[in-house]
Amino acid sequence: MYQIQPYTGTAQNSFNYYGSVNYTSDSTISISHYSSNNYVRLRIHTINYPRKYEFYIAVKNKFYDAISDLITIDVLCPTSGGADVSTRVSSYQQFFDKDVTGTAAYSNFLPFTITNVRYTNCGNFWKYEITGASSSLSNLQYPLPGQNLETDCTTLTSCNSIKILDTSAGRIHDITLSLHIHNGWNPISIPMQIIVSWCSIKTLTTSGNPPNLLLTRTSATNDDVNYIWALTYGMMYTTEDPVRCPILRYELQDTNNNALVHENVIITNGNDPANTRITVKNDAPYTVNIRVRGFTEERSAYMQWQVRVCGEESLSLANSNRKFYIWGIETGDASSMADSTRYYTITQATF
Repeated sequence: MYQIQPYTGTAQNSFNYYGSVNYTSDSTISISHYSSNNYVRLRIHTINYPRKYEFYIAVKNKFYDAISDLITIDVLCPTSGGADVSTRVSSYQQFFDKDVTGTAAYSNFLPFTITNVRYTNCGNFWKYEITGASSSLSNLQYPLPGQNLETDCTTLTSCNSIKILDTSAGRIHDITLSLHIHNGWNPISIPMQIIVSWCSIKTLTTSGNPPNLLLTRTSATNDDVNYIWALTYGMMYTTEDPVRCPILRYELQDTNNNALVHENVIITNGNDPANTRITVKNDAPYTVNIRVRGFTEERSAYMQWQVRVCGEESLSLANSNRKFYIWGIETGDASSMADSTRYYTITQATF
């Protein structure tokens, strides 16, 4: 006969046999099955986690009594799935101007949420943590100055800010923000990017679109039309801080903001804005709608431009039958007449 022998803090040298042991009011351990093949199956029931069991397996028959070595079983929380955790957002990208101080240099994040805890004590907040390259972590502080991680940051809604220690130079900090939960959970993490730049909050705008470009096809090859973009339309881009945040480059894009791939409209010197050249070929008919996008260090804006080369169109009468129009004669001073009286309109649809 196999029995459970609870551990009382000292080695067992006498035998009191138990079919099951109540460790607490909500936790029991019992033998659910044993066989002649020298194994015992245990059943553990608990509604609170984590839990540690220490016991012996005692065996008794008509010839002798025996007891096993001390057995320890730790019942832990699941590493995932024990509750519903929401990070609120999938990632962060935050911009900060250079030389900001005080609370303006705080990178704030939304508190995570924990709901529907399925196991008692297996969904308790432990801490937030930031990890990443040492070059980033050395310029960030979490928690904030004056906050203690163990005593001040004990809830989901406390300590939801990271301080940027050095805002004197442009930097990009790629870090991971993680939520840790007590008792065995794997951390819940999202990526976070903190960008410090003069131009992160300085706007770049355009004052409109250049007029559509209409060209007539020529038979000569390489009879291209060239635009030095900054001289022609550069004044239509306005940057809020032109000294520290000038336009650094131009790009041609299609109307879906993808890089333009077109054999007849080509940009050169895109990374040299003063000398950026847009070449329009006019030896073949085509129509293309493009975006000419200007970039500062952190911002961009575009102008819409339509380029059309004509020359392959045909013109014919929809109806060559003769048409007659009768126009009554009006007498009097023509300058005082309404346009509808002075003019007779023949609509294009009648051609």
